[in-house]
Amino acid sequence: GVGRALFVAGAAALACAGCTVVRLYADSENEAACGLYRSLGMREIDSPNYSRRPRLTFELLVVATS
Repeated sequence: GVGRALFVAGAAALACAGCTVVRLYADSENEAACGLYRSLGMREIDSPNYSRRPRLTFELLVVATS
């Protein structure tokens, strides 16, 4: 629903602004968010965790369509 629409719009705006990578961090216990990011084509990557909570890092390559 809303989370997916917001992410897609945000990623498109970033691509149009010249960004090539979207990276975000999610609490690894938030299964709904992690599932959403995976369903959007994001992949988990290794990154340092400076947080006290367990987290995952997701990355998506984006390309402007126009």
